[in-house]
Amino acid sequence: MEPSNKAAGSRGRRSGMNGAKASARKRVVIADSDPLARRVIRAALQDDHDFVVPAEAKTGVEAIELCGYYKPDAALLETDLGNGLDGIVAARKIREAAPGTKILMFSREDREDVQLAALAAGASGFIPKSADIAEVVQGLKHVIEGRAAIPPRATLVLIPRL
Repeated sequence: MEPSNKAAGSRGRRSGMNGAKASARKRVVIADSDPLARRVIRAALQDDHDFVVPAEAKTGVEAIELCGYYKPDAALLETDLGNGLDGIVAARKIREAAPGTKILMFSREDREDVQLAALAAGASGFIPKSADIAEVVQGLKHVIEGRAAIPPRATLVLIPRL
């Protein structure tokens, strides 16, 4: 579990950012078992200036605890978090612990059953890990705004199955 001192500290370093702008930034908890992936995603979100990352998780249990504590606007969850609690189970539990938190799932696997399970667990979207980082950022913006974030080719497969 990694609370982010960097996120809070970086606010003051951005020139021209007043308190109102900083408070308008959306809070996102990142949960991925890969520390490099977490760092890349954090950097992209913070560079976007619309986001702040209060914490990162490497397991499903940590993701649930952090979302329950921080009540972020969104959580970005890898489906395969390991340690006995995958991202899909964590998504269900986060919906209970922090009902206002929107969930965007992402995975190395581009399988229909995984995507359906993620949506059934309460995720508002699903992005493959092969996606460009800009697609991840855009997906988070969509789910926070109350829209779905599902790749177009996935909708062609998923809609008939719903």
